[in-house]
Amino acid sequence: MNKLTYVLLLALVAGFFSCKKQDDIYKEFLVPNGLTYPQKPTNLLAFPGMEKLRVSWHQAKDPSIEYAIIYWNNYTDSMKVEIPTTGDSIVVDIPLKEETYTLYVKAFDKNGNASIPADVTATPYGESFLMSLLNRSAKTAILDPDTRTLTVEWGSKATNEVRTIVSYIDMSDKTVSFNLPVETESSVITNYKSGFSVQTRFYPKGSIDTLQTVEAFKPTVTAPAFFKDLETTLGSPNQTTFTEETSPGGVFYWKMVVTGTDPYVYTAGLPEPVGSTSEYVKVYFHVEYQNDRAIPNAQIFYCTPNAAGGKSTDEDQNFDYTGLDPDNAATWKTYTLDCATAIKSWSWGASTHRFRYDYVPTHGGSLNGTTVYIRRAWFELWTQQPIQ
Repeated sequence: MNKLTYVLLLALVAGFFSCKKQDDIYKEFLVPNGLTYPQKPTNLLAFPGMEKLRVSWHQAKDPSIEYAIIYWNNYTDSMKVEIPTTGDSIVVDIPLKEETYTLYVKAFDKNGNASIPADVTATPYGESFLMSLLNRSAKTAILDPDTRTLTVEWGSKATNEVRTIVSYIDMSDKTVSFNLPVETESSVITNYKSGFSVQTRFYPKGSIDTLQTVEAFKPTVTAPAFFKDLETTLGSPNQTTFTEETSPGGVFYWKMVVTGTDPYVYTAGLPEPVGSTSEYVKVYFHVEYQNDRAIPNAQIFYCTPNAAGGKSTDEDQNFDYTGLDPDNAATWKTYTLDCATAIKSWSWGASTHRFRYDYVPTHGGSLNGTTVYIRRAWFELWTQQPIQ
């Protein structure tokens, strides 16, 4: 075989395989009897939306294709789609109820020849899916009734949450709404009156729609409210005569008479916790008293059971002069102490903790003989109670 014959043979072989490769490209367009049919839709995808599916596939390279038909429900339902002459993709939205569908797409030429079907399975969103969505939670929503300020501590953001709409009615009876960013941990709402609600929106991966919970959630709003009084007693006096008395009119009181330079008396230990580990959000201590001299520099010590003193108020607690008349209701005065600092900063308020009341009057002459009556000593306890 000469060189020219060998080259020609190689060219024939190469041509044969080249033609075979081209046949492979269009192999799907051939049927046994030699008739051609359109190119099968490629890269078929379906994306869920609210009661619809968005179906897309690549624009065919086959110029003979004029339209496509999308089938579902085992070919009992269908939609015809005209194929545009431009663009890279075909995109169609199909309204569908919330259930799983297998969609079949066939391409057709002008003679009605159909391609091999492409298929894809997907499920649109609907009422059942929306019912499974949960609004952003509020761990606490505490109203200050004096300033009408609502302080909200938010729960963790939900999966696929994109934003939460917060609504409320302000003091001028206007509805106010704002978007809550997903990273927000707490909010302060001023001028609040009522109607606190939240509704969260989601964007699941692959979704074509932003979805919203079926209804808004109304978190519980609480405000400090009086709960109960916790009575206590007095005892363990120092440099003071201390007696229990009953007036002619039947009024019980403790009578204390100063006998030295450092007079004081203790309350009994707390019968239950009132501090940071308790349910109480406000704690006040009250004493109803009478005296025969003003006491302008008394002091209150917050004591643990084993401490004689402990943290204290400044020496500026004032007990006005009242006179001594236990049967005269108008003569009794009330001294009030807010225990917030002691509870928050000094860890006071556990069961068995107590007060020490140092009453050191500043007046001319000897301290001896100053008389104080106390008919009642108690704690006023407040809890957070729901108002919405």
